Amino acid sequence: TAKKYLQQYLSQKHTEKDSANIKSAQLELQHCKIAKELIKKKQQVSFINLGKMINTKRSEFNPFLTPDDNTLFYTSNKVYDSDLIELIKNGYFSTYNPLYHRWSKMKSLGKAVNTSDNEKVTGISKDGKKIIITVDWMGEEGDLFITSKDGKKFQELNLLSETVNSKYNEQSGSLSAEEDTLYFSSNRPGGKGGSDIYTSVKLPNGEWGKPLNMGAPINTPYNEEFPNISKDGATLYFASNNPKAMGGYDVFKCTKNNNGTWSEPINLGYPINNCYDNTIISFSKHPRYAYTSQIRPEGMGGLDIYKVVFEKIPAPQIIYTGKILTGDKSNSQTIEGDFKISVINQDNNKEMTQYSFNKNTNKYTIIFIPGKYKISISGQHIETFEKRIVIPEMAPAKPIIKKDFYLKKK
Repeated sequence: TAKKYLQQYLSQKHTEKDSANIKSAQLELQHCKIAKELIKKKQQVSFINLGKMINTKRSEFNPFLTPDDNTLFYTSNKVYDSDLIELIKNGYFSTYNPLYHRWSKMKSLGKAVNTSDNEKVTGISKDGKKIIITVDWMGEEGDLFITSKDGKKFQELNLLSETVNSKYNEQSGSLSAEEDTLYFSSNRPGGKGGSDIYTSVKLPNGEWGKPLNMGAPINTPYNEEFPNISKDGATLYFASNNPKAMGGYDVFKCTKNNNGTWSEPINLGYPINNCYDNTIISFSKHPRYAYTSQIRPEGMGGLDIYKVVFEKIPAPQIIYTGKILTGDKSNSQTIEGDFKISVINQDNNKEMTQYSFNKNTNKYTIIFIPGKYKISISGQHIETFEKRIVIPEMAPAKPIIKKDFYLKKK
C-alpha cells in the first residue's frame, strides 16, 4: 500500500518547491524495495522481552551491556512532568542476578545525572565505569556529556569540550576500549550530508582533538548516528536511514580492513531491523546474544528492551558435575545397589543422553544447553530424587558448576 501511494505521488506534476518532498518519497520507495528483499531473507533470530523489572508502559531504549554481561544501562521516558506536560527521558541501569536468572528492578543513575532536561544513555566505556549521556531540552540541539562512577554512584555530568560539541546536534557517542578515541555523530556543516559520524583522538593534555569525518563508505548524504565501536576496535555498529535501510533508521555494521579503511556497511537484516527506527544493538560476550529495543506485539508499552538470540550460533554449554551419594555433607555413603539416572529436557519432554556416571568415583557429568531440565535418580535402596535446573539463554558466568547430590535411603 505504501509503495502504491508513493508511486502515485511521484507520478504527479510537481513544482520546484516540491523537490524536498520528491526526494523523501523516492527514498521511502527505495526503503520499500529493501524491506521486501530483507524480509525474504529473514534472519534466524528470536526475541526475549526483559520483562517488567526493566520494561514499562512507556518506552525503554538505547541498551548498553557491560563486558561482564552483569549490568545493563539504558534510557526510559517513564517519568511524566505535569508542569511541563512532558515525558522526561532519563538514564537507568539494572543488574543481572544469576541465582534467580533475572534482571533487577530498574534504578536511576541518580540526581547527579538525571534532571528534567532529558538525559539519554548513548554509550558506555568498555569497563562500564563511564557513561556517555546526550542532553537536550525541548527540541534544542543535543550535547554530549560523560559521567564517571565513583564507588557506587555516578558523578555530575561533565560537558565535553567545544571541539566535540558545537551549536549543532551531537546526539550519540562511543568510546574505544582505551578511551583514547571518541566516535560521535553530528550534523555540523562540512559533512557528507545530514548527520555524520566523526572521530576525535584524546591529546596528551587530556583534551579531545579536532574531529575527523569518517567519510565514505560509512557516511552518506543521509543520516548516520549512534556509533558503537566494539571492544577490539575492529567492528563499528551504527544507524542510518540511507537507501540500504528498510524504513527509518536501520542498524548497520562495518569492519576495519588491514590498511585501516572500513568495509562497506552491511544491514543487520530483518527482524533486527524493521520499518520503525532501529538504532542500537549491544552484544554480549557470547556472539549468540545481543540487546536491542523494539516495538513488538508482545511488548509492554512503547519501545521495550529485548534480548536477541541468534539461532544459527550454537548455544553455550554448561557442565554440571559432582558426586551422587546418600546421607549429607558431614556423613555420606556410596549408594547400595543399582540405580537409574534420567535427565529430561522439559522444553520438548525428551530424555537427554549427554551425561555419564562413574561408579568408581560416584561422579556424574551432565552437559546442558539453555532450557529447562528435570533430573531424576531412582533405585531399589533409595528414595526417588528429583532436581529441576534452568539454564538461561545467556553466556554463563561459570561454564562448569560443581554440585553434589545427596539422596535418602529407603
